[in-house]
Amino acid sequence: MTEMLNTLAGRLTIAMIAARMTQVELASQCGVKPPSVSGWLSGKSKFMRGENLLFAAKALGVSPLWLATGQGPRTPNEEDQAMYALMATPTASEWPFDRITPEQYFELSKSDRDYLEGIVSNEIKSTLANKKRAIPPSKLAS
Repeated sequence: MTEMLNTLAGRLTIAMIAARMTQVELASQCGVKPPSVSGWLSGKSKFMRGENLLFAAKALGVSPLWLATGQGPRTPNEEDQAMYALMATPTASEWPFDRITPEQYFELSKSDRDYLEGIVSNEIKSTLANKKRAIPPSKLAS
């Protein structure tokens, strides 16, 4: 068991067993798709960071420090609990993109994400404006 604590995959496995949580359930709690969790558990991913780490730790009821590094107590402290209380839980069904994963998006810098958000926002506004200007099919028939 001590060897399992040396890897992210091992710590995730231990925490998932203790929480009686499946890969699909963890994926849903983290707002990612099941293959992402599979990558974490297979050892393909050597570490987690950012929101994925925090949402996984919250869902599993463990300390993010312990999950990420194996250091410190496994149970979350008061600060962790307070942070978890403020976090909204995402779901994979809320993710709007099929060709971009949340992991890819959150690997970008904040300024890159802001830039992309501006582009997407402008495209959505333009698309909606064009739809409003389009002639409804019922008017074409007359």
